[in-house]
Amino acid sequence: MRQELRLALFLNLRVYHDGVNYTADERYYEFWTSLAGYFDEVILCVPVLRDALKKGSFCLDLIGESVKICSLPFYRNSRELYAKSHLIIPKIRKVISREIGNWDIIGAVVPNILGLCFLREADRNRKMSFAYVRGNHLNTVKNELNGLEKIFGLCAALVLELMTRRIVRRRLTFVVGMELYKKFMRFGGPARRIVVSLVSDRDIRHDKKLVEREGKRIEVIHIGRLSRERGVGFLIQAVEKLIKRHGRKVILTVIGSGPDEEKLKLLARSLDIEEEVKFTGHIPYGRRLTSFLDRSDVFVLPSLTEGVPKTLIEAMANGVPVVATAVGGIPEIMRHGVEGLLVPPKDPEAIAGSIVQVMSDRALREKLISNALERVREFTIERQRENVLKSLEEHYYSRVAG
Repeated sequence: MRQELRLALFLNLRVYHDGVNYTADERYYEFWTSLAGYFDEVILCVPVLRDALKKGSFCLDLIGESVKICSLPFYRNSRELYAKSHLIIPKIRKVISREIGNWDIIGAVVPNILGLCFLREADRNRKMSFAYVRGNHLNTVKNELNGLEKIFGLCAALVLELMTRRIVRRRLTFVVGMELYKKFMRFGGPARRIVVSLVSDRDIRHDKKLVEREGKRIEVIHIGRLSRERGVGFLIQAVEKLIKRHGRKVILTVIGSGPDEEKLKLLARSLDIEEEVKFTGHIPYGRRLTSFLDRSDVFVLPSLTEGVPKTLIEAMANGVPVVATAVGGIPEIMRHGVEGLLVPPKDPEAIAGSIVQVMSDRALREKLISNALERVREFTIERQRENVLKSLEEHYYSRVAG
């Protein structure tokens, strides 16, 4: 890939600027900014709220002059975006029209109405472009919304999917997980599977040792956004079964924040296990988070729908046995009985039984950890970045080679 190329990326990521620093609520942008060493510039096209009081959890490292921000009109969530699309889209088009002459390759998240706008403008200006699909939008709507809002949401999602289907034909598309890969291959475009991982080769804990807990108390951990589609309520119900039916001493640490946090706290209280379920709030990936993983016996991911969750890869890299639901891209990363244990979604009894199985069999735990540490090497940021760069070079070889 030639160094003088400039890569512009539309990411559906809310960013805040306090006058000095840019911050965001999610970290997946770091995978894309890691490409900065292979391009002259990486430009993040993101909605920016300029507010001295509002800050996200992660500070964007602009890596000198290699990573830049292209500010777009701010919207708080998808509902606001679609409600105000008649105001936001014309402003977005003005920004693209002003800046597109400085961009060589354009990437955009889809299905998203603004992502589609970026890709259309790339076509109109004969720019190299690619699409990036993070998750199953239809499944998210099905699991997050209710009533009339769900009906309208599904209608909008179907229209958006039809528009996406048309625009990804003959366009390089990076997709997360086998389920989405098969779906987008049917659309007729050159799809490539990737895992947007933030785990580096140096993060893999080959030195991890099993620790036997005094009193046989089981330390269970979950990391992720606290929203309906993540299924954390079923994990809390599983903990109740472990305590009251299986007679186990259990502490569940829930790391994350989101719209369902208070509901989940009420659920724990209603099941009379409030003391056994600890909520820490959001903790970014780093030493503090890995310290929680170090003292955990089992990581549980009870999602109802997923792409390829980065927390799964983080747990595997830190040598923690995993119990996860067999949804989305999870079975692609973790095979049942090989790198972890898979359970059906919405099944607290299966979650509880798998935790007991892991904790009752030291040989099984050692096998799962060893296999997971080896498997996760395929999904590090270095390996996946190499896959993206290779795909871009192969697909656009005649235009970028030389």
